Amino acid sequence: AGGIANPVEGAYTHTIQAQWINGRRLVATIGEVGANALKVYDATNLMAPLLLAVYQAEPGPGSTAPEHNFNIAGGKLYLSYYTLGVYIFDLTQLSGIPVLGTAELTPVAHYGNNPESAPTALAFAEIWDTVLQDGLLYLSNIDGGLFVVGYGCNAVPDPALTSTG
Repeated sequence: AGGIANPVEGAYTHTIQAQWINGRRLVATIGEVGANALKVYDATNLMAPLLLAVYQAEPGPGSTAPEHNFNIAGGKLYLSYYTLGVYIFDLTQLSGIPVLGTAELTPVAHYGNNPESAPTALAFAEIWDTVLQDGLLYLSNIDGGLFVVGYGCNAVPDPALTSTG
């Protein structure tokens, strides 16, 4: 789905993860540089993955806001987006086959984003990794160390909400 260079976007696949959600094998990929897009595929049929949805914090060509790592747990995707913070997406809400093109993902939550940081100048700063343990988010901040954040929609402690990627 995303393991090769994509000359159209000028990106490579930095992170890829899969999880069975609602009876489908959903596979998510990000590129970190280039198009800086999160893509989610239905790869239940590995011979014919279907692109379901895309998200870019700063859409359009020349976007300088890179994402870095993500984890999927409990049907939600937690995406580290450097200076833009952390975005959470509910993958259980993705519909089946897009009727007219690819859908745009919409975050269900966002944390971070230091308004004094300029993503164009400091693209590789702040949140670069997000890990879940028992429902709590552990955010690795390049500039500020480790942050532990409770996401109000997660019951804690819940061992099922632990990332494995």
